[in-house]
This record gives sequence, structure tokens and C-alpha cells, in this order.
Amino acid sequence: MSLLVLLLRTSWPKLLLGVVGGLVAGACTPAMIVVVTSTLARGELSAADAQRFGVLAVATLLSRAGASFALLSVHQQAVYGLRTAWAARLLATPYRKLEELGSWRILHILIDDIHVVSTALVHVPAMLINAAILLACFGYLAWLSVPMAVATFALFVAAVLVYRAPISQALTFFREARAAQQSLYKAFRSMTAGLKELMMHRARLDAFLAQDLGPAAATLRKKNLLTLGVYHLAFSAGRTFFFVIIALMLFALPTLGAMEPRVLTAFALTVLYMQLPSEAIMASLADVNLGNAAVRTLEEHELLPAGGAPPPAASGLGGEWAALELRGITTEYHREKENSTFTLGPIDLTLRRGELVYLVGGNGSGKTTLAKLLVGLYAPSAGTIRLGGDDVVDGNRDAYRQLFSAVFADCFVFESLLGLSSPEQQVEAERHLTELQLNHKVRVSEGRLSTTDLSTGQKKRLALLTAYLEDRPFYVFDEWAADQDPTFKRVFYDQILPALKQRGKTVLVITHDDRFFDRADRVIKLESGQLVSG
Repeated sequence: MSLLVLLLRTSWPKLLLGVVGGLVAGACTPAMIVVVTSTLARGELSAADAQRFGVLAVATLLSRAGASFALLSVHQQAVYGLRTAWAARLLATPYRKLEELGSWRILHILIDDIHVVSTALVHVPAMLINAAILLACFGYLAWLSVPMAVATFALFVAAVLVYRAPISQALTFFREARAAQQSLYKAFRSMTAGLKELMMHRARLDAFLAQDLGPAAATLRKKNLLTLGVYHLAFSAGRTFFFVIIALMLFALPTLGAMEPRVLTAFALTVLYMQLPSEAIMASLADVNLGNAAVRTLEEHELLPAGGAPPPAASGLGGEWAALELRGITTEYHREKENSTFTLGPIDLTLRRGELVYLVGGNGSGKTTLAKLLVGLYAPSAGTIRLGGDDVVDGNRDAYRQLFSAVFADCFVFESLLGLSSPEQQVEAERHLTELQLNHKVRVSEGRLSTTDLSTGQKKRLALLTAYLEDRPFYVFDEWAADQDPTFKRVFYDQILPALKQRGKTVLVITHDDRFFDRADRVIKLESGQLVSG
């Protein structure tokens, strides 16, 4: 999909209106040149000439302003749609796919690629207007002299070819620059996540700057310099053709007697005027070509499943059910550190309504992966998940996910109680803040939390608060108690979990706290991706 196609999809009537306005403005310009040249030929300015010139000037102003407004309106709507649509596409993409992309690539898409496209879209409206003006000017040149207009057009085509010749190489440099920028984003992510580790080990910090951050930044600088250098070289080469055309008209044609002086003057004035819109188009082509490349790159990410739009949520889940069943569930993923493939399953597991189950096992045994499969973030590569009498498939997986509240080890807490800000929920949130011993640090006002700048343990309590407000049938806690002090750890196992069970919730707790195992209805164990008990 090109930038022009993107604009056409946004609002083709406004785009057409802008082009028509540009054509009107372009037609008025040669008409004003006719008035000027005829006045110069007679040596005097008549009232009729002044009136015609004034009308044409006003018409040029109004048509160009109207065209600019229409096209800029299309541009702003396209940029808005691009940002919101790609955010929605990312959120509709399977979670496993997003994990594979990595957070730095996602940031690169949302920040850099969208910025490149939006910058390019700024130039498209002006390019359309300037192209319309050039078309009108060529029409006037043909009216003056068809052979000379053809020769001028041939030189313009040659200028475009000279400009286009190095563009493919520039786009290659641009793609390489994008890869370097992704590496730089990855280095920045490592830097912000590992600040403590870098600052406490000088040799590690120096090595990080020399081996990770420095080379990525240097490569990006080099590729950007090559990309823009090639574009500017091509722009300069194309620009010289205007001087060639003017030189031919001023020096060669008079010696051949090919044009009358009046026609030659009109031709020269028109070509001189055409230089401005032509240079504007060539100057904008760099950003437009980069934008087109970025659009193609965005399309290549294939962030949505086949079929385009995210599947609609299906009904029929979450009604009367007695058990959640996992039958022959299997999934695989690549472990980068070990450079190996890990297989979880096949897993056969039944969770009954109102049951409190502890999931235990060593690090790397697959506990978190199983939790992500259970809550519907991952789709199993084999096997079936069944709730009551309904199988969970792609068409109802989103609806299935809405039955779970989960607090993972790397949970994130939003500054607002998004989707949970009714007056009743706000009162309930204030009550839970007291129960979770957070009321001295956090307040709730109009659905917003006063702060999320908390310790890891306190953030997990705040995440538990939002899980309370969601009030869903299933709760999953991934090492929730690991960051709590001994007192609140006991509160979690002796008060919070039994209270959820008493409310009929089905709760799965990933834990290593063996001294609390007797509180569970069942303890199941994973070893190397296999369920060995439970």
C-alpha cells in the first residue's frame, strides 16, 4: 500500500477536491503570465489588464488555500487513522507473536515507522497541488509552442530519471538504517532495564557502550548519512536541468529564430515559475519514498491473523460450567539463552469451580507458559481447552480470556482504573486499598490512581486491587507473594486466597512457598514441561 492509496482510502472526495483546487490555481498562474507578457509587449497597463490580473490573483489565492485545507484535512485524518489503527492491530495480534517481535520492535513500529509515514504524508498534499500547477503550466507551454513544450517535457522526464536513478540505492540504505535503529532501540531498552547493573560494574558499562550502544548508533549515523546524501545529490542533479532549459531558450533558440521574442519571454517566465513547484516536489520525494518504504515494512509485519480484522468475541462462554479441562495441551518455544527448543506438555489438567490449586516446579519448568496457555494468551499448538461443553478456539479465545484475572510476575499497573471506574467500583477500590495496606500511599480520584511509583511488592498489591474489581470466575497469580514481606505473605495465603475460594472463584497460584502448601485443595507439579503430579 502506498501513501497515495492510504490517502484515497481516508477520504477520496476531499483528495479530489484538493487536486481540482490545485488545477485551478495552476491554470490561473499561466493566465497571469499572459496578462504580464501582453502588458510588457504593449508597454502600458490598461484598466482591463489590472482587473484581470486582480481577479486571477484572488482566484489563485482562494483555490490554492482551499486545496491546501482539503488536502491537509485528509492528511491529518490519515495520520490519526494510521496511529490508532496500528495500535489496534498490535493489540489484536496474538500475544506470542508480540513476544517474538520484542518490545523494542513494537516501539520502533509505533514511534519511528509511524513518524516516518506521518512526515511523508505532510508532503503528499503539497506535491499533489504542485503537480497540478506543473500540469497547467505544461498546457500553457503547449499553447505557446508545441515543439518547444515537447522538448521541455522531455528534459523534465530526463531530470526525473536522473533523480530516480540513485533512489533504489538510497532505499537500500534506508532499510539498513531501520535495522540499525531497531538495534539501537534494543540497546536503549537494555540500558534502561539494567541501569543498576551497569552503574555498579564499570567494565560492564564500558563494554556495553563499546559493543552494544556504540556500534548501533554509529551504523545508524552512517546509513542515515548515506541515505540523505544520495537524495541530496540526486536533487542537485535534477535541479541543474532547469538551468539547461533556460540556457537553451535564452542562447540557442534566438540564434535559430525559432521563437518570437514575445513568445520566448512568456516561455522563460513560465519555466522560471515552474522551477519552484518542481523543486518542492523533488525535495519532498525523499520523505515520500521513505514513507512508502515504511508503509510496506508495516504491512510486512503481518500483525493480524489471516483474514485481517480480529475475530469477534463469541457468546456462550462463562455460563454454567463445572470444570475447565486441558486435554493434550502442547506448545513449543525457543529459549534464546540456551539456544534450544522447550516443549511444554502434553498436559492433561482439570480445574473445578471454586478450587484452589497451587502450581509448583523449578525455574524453567514451564509454569508461566502453562499459565499463559490457561488464560488464553497463548494458543496451544496441539490439544484442546474446554470450558463446560465449549471448546476454546480462535473464534472465542478473546471471550475466553475475559473470564480470567491474572497478576503475572512482570505485571504492569496503569495510572487509571481503565474500564473499572464506576462510582461503585471506586468505593470498592478505596476499601481494598485499606485492606491491602496501600491507603497511606495511593488514593483513588475520578478513576485515577494518585501514584504507581511503588515498590515491586506494592505494585503487585495494586494489581491485585484491579483483579478484585474485575470480579471474574478465574484468578491466576504468578509468584505474587515472592515480593511481599512475611506479614503480608501470610495475609495472602491465609486471608486473600481463602476469601476468593469462598466467593466461588477458581484460583491457580504459582508459588515456591512450601510452608503454605497445606492451604491448597491440590498441589500440582511441573518438571521440564511435564505434569508429574496433581
